[in-house]
Amino acid sequence: EEGLEAASAAIRTERGRELINQIKPELDKYSGLAEQMIALQNSDKASDAARFFKENMEPQSVLVDKGVSDLVAFILSQAEGFVAASDGSATSAFMLTAAIAALAVLIAMAGIAFAVFGIANPIRSIASAMRRLSDGDLDSAIPGAGRADEVGEMAGAVEVFRQNALNVVRLEKEAALSRSESEAVRAAAQQRAE
Repeated sequence: EEGLEAASAAIRTERGRELINQIKPELDKYSGLAEQMIALQNSDKASDAARFFKENMEPQSVLVDKGVSDLVAFILSQAEGFVAASDGSATSAFMLTAAIAALAVLIAMAGIAFAVFGIANPIRSIASAMRRLSDGDLDSAIPGAGRADEVGEMAGAVEVFRQNALNVVRLEKEAALSRSESEAVRAAAQQRAE
């Protein structure tokens, strides 16, 4: 968002400002979608969050990328005009334009990378761990449990379920052992009585 404000201040044409103003709501919508996905994730709906990412956030990132590409194309076409008009100032204008374009692309790519690597992939890993846990695999570690964000909280909640399942298994073994000992004592007492 700050990069767009800086780009908007640097662009002197109406078309350039118009392109930036077209990107801003798309980025805002992307941020809103990210908050909705995080809310799903925090509600222990990891599969819904992953599906929401695929169905809503990825298409929205395509729109943002298209807007950024249009802006970059416009900026580059403007830069070419500056180069033709003034060779001396064209070099500095092109460098500024390229820096702004690179910044815009980096912002878009950072958002996409964060969504994929910081949210979607860890949620998929936790969902996979939950499936293994529901299949009875209590020895697998829960990925992301050490994270200090919402994904870590979700992983911590899954770890609580795993620990509770381990306790249930332990209690069942103790109860079976106690039953076996009771039956052995009863059988011994019955043999003595006979």
